[in-house]
Formats: sequence, structure tokens, C-alpha cells
Amino acid sequence: MALLDEVGTYVSANVSGLTLGTNLYLSMMPDTPDICAALYSLTTDSPYFTMNGSNSQPVLENPRIQLYVRHSSYATGEALVYTTWKQMTEVSNDTLSGVNYLRLQALGSPEFLERDDNHNVIFHATFQAMKALS
Repeated sequence: MALLDEVGTYVSANVSGLTLGTNLYLSMMPDTPDICAALYSLTTDSPYFTMNGSNSQPVLENPRIQLYVRHSSYATGEALVYTTWKQMTEVSNDTLSGVNYLRLQALGSPEFLERDDNHNVIFHATFQAMKALS
């Protein structure tokens, strides 16, 4: 599995009301439904290498993930982004879809981004993962 599949499966299993493919999306946020979340991968930091003999491949990578939440209600959308943000920050030395994640580190608190053309609110938060290669 890849990063977004691993984290998306985790969020879908642990955040009430978000279901992968129904209102939780990977690498896209369709125009409907109005109440949904999306995960995107971003540029990563340098991977970690260890002194492992002749193998020059990294052992850990540091991809970044952005979480977006869209909702028709400011208060309820804010509550959903914070619930999801808190659940994601609980990942610490866990296995997601068979891959070891040392940490999903929040790079700040969730924040309001904008309103879409239908006046729904959009919130976002960014995370730095530290994980084994997958």
C-alpha cells in the first residue's frame, strides 16, 4: 500500500462518520458531498539512511500529508477537522496496513482555509509522517 491508502484506511477505521470512498477521499475532493474529507500527499523531507553495509536504500521516509475537511456548518466542520487531527496525532509506533509508522506529527493546529463556491467551509491541517518504506 502507499501512504494515502495506509493513512486513509486508518482514518476511516478510527474516525466516526468518515468512510473511505464515500466521504473520505484520497488525492481529490469531489464537488459532492458537501460534508467530506480528503487526504493529499505533499513534498517530503529527506529520508533516513543507516549504516547498513552495502545497501544504500533509505530505511525511513518522511512524507507529508494534508487533511482537508469540507462542511456546510462552520462549527461542525471545525469539530470534524479537530477530531480527525487528534486521531491522526495518536499514531505513534503503530502499524498501519502492515507498515510501521513511528509518528504522524501535526505541523500546527487545524485552520480555516476558505469557503467554496457553495459557501461550505474548508479546513485543513498538515502532518509529517515518519514511516518505514512501503
